Amino acid sequence: MLDIKLKYLTTQENITAGSIVSTHFDLSRVSDASQTGNTNGCRTIVWENRNVFNLYSGGVDLIRVPVCHN
Repeated sequence: MLDIKLKYLTTQENITAGSIVSTHFDLSRVSDASQTGNTNGCRTIVWENRNVFNLYSGGVDLIRVPVCHN
C-alpha cells in the first residue's frame, strides 16, 4: 500500500493554495515458484508506453514502463 498526500503551499495555475491531492495505490505482486524466468517470475519483459499520474502537474504523463508478459 502506498498513500501520497500533496498540499499546495501556493496557488499554481487553477489549483488554489491549501488544496490537497490524495492518492492511494494498492501494490501487489503475484509470484509462482514453478515458473522459469528472471527473479520476479517474468519470462518476457516488454517496455510499453503507459499513462502515469503526475503529482506535480496534476495531469497524466506518457512514460515507458517495464511490463511482464508471460
